[in-house]
Amino acid sequence: NATFERIVEKPRKQLSLMRKKWTNRKTTRYFKCKGCGQVLSVPRGKGTLRVTCPQCHEQTVRKS
Repeated sequence: NATFERIVEKPRKQLSLMRKKWTNRKTTRYFKCKGCGQVLSVPRGKGTLRVTCPQCHEQTVRKS
């Protein structure tokens, strides 16, 4: 069972993220960090924002 859970974990996380993106598509913008690949989110309609990744602390300027 532990082996099965380890194999299924990554696709399950990806599906969960896709559902979350679809649900919040009107209020939130999602993108990946260029340093580590973590998915970050910013609220839509706030203009240009400087976002800091919580994992690698890389700063990026993104338009929401």
